[in-house]
Amino acid sequence: LHPRVRRQRQMCIRDRFSDVAARGQIMMDGDFIRLNTCESDTERQFWVSLMAITGSPIAIADQYDTANGCERFYQNEEILALNKMGFSARPMSGNPSEIASSKWVGQLPNGEWIVGLFNREEEASNMSINFLRDLGIKEGKVSNIRDLWTHSDLGAFEGAYKVNIPAHGCLLYTSDAADEL
Repeated sequence: LHPRVRRQRQMCIRDRFSDVAARGQIMMDGDFIRLNTCESDTERQFWVSLMAITGSPIAIADQYDTANGCERFYQNEEILALNKMGFSARPMSGNPSEIASSKWVGQLPNGEWIVGLFNREEEASNMSINFLRDLGIKEGKVSNIRDLWTHSDLGAFEGAYKVNIPAHGCLLYTSDAADEL
């Protein structure tokens, strides 16, 4: 299958089964990842992020002679840590035709939120998470957002975090409530 078709299919499957997947329950089991078939690094991040945030195993199917520099996507320690702890998020909607199905959220035992914003579209898209409405964070303030791909702290935010996500791209980040620190 073409990577775009495979990406759409995997998102729909995850949307449909996300209500029964969780730590200690059913584990999502996505396709093996063949990052050498992706058209860009943006798409490679999308695939690994999707597997990690849904609690799927990050199953590598690239061969040693076809990986073509993709190894670094499989070796992101911050994202692998989510997978190792059995983290599993849920989409904000189970209806794949709604934009909210491209927003995945979950909370770690320490109270930190993990948010994944996935752009399945053919063009860049503005996406956001409202801290009070979507995450239930009192006062709607976070002390820091950390981008798990760039390993960078983006600082404190109030109200919402808004970002432009490239076509076939994603953002995977952690945040904590400012009032809980």
